[in-house]
Amino acid sequence: MEISDELRQSPDFAQGRAEAEVEIAAGRLGHWAFGKLVTWSDEIAEVLQDRYQIDFQIVGGCTTRSSVKARAAGYNECMNEEIAVRFGSDVVAAIKRELAFRKHAERDAQKK
Repeated sequence: MEISDELRQSPDFAQGRAEAEVEIAAGRLGHWAFGKLVTWSDEIAEVLQDRYQIDFQIVGGCTTRSSVKARAAGYNECMNEEIAVRFGSDVVAAIKRELAFRKHAERDAQKK
């Protein structure tokens, strides 16, 4: 996700990064989701937890306050850096793509 200068300059962005640093120091990984969410968000959370012990939380929907967006952006930026170090890639994005592909394939199979 591209992070705007407006979000980066918010004190909430720094707060989110600080919260992520505390979580990482405690041995926990996470990802905060907001915006337009998919109907299989629960499955994303389950797979991330099972495979990578990443806690996936929904912190807002389509009309999320800018303070929440900034905090989540800071949190996710810091977490994504640590996730890449531990797993060598952005596994959150990879799991989202994997499940989206699977869901679309299942939908297409039902149409036949």
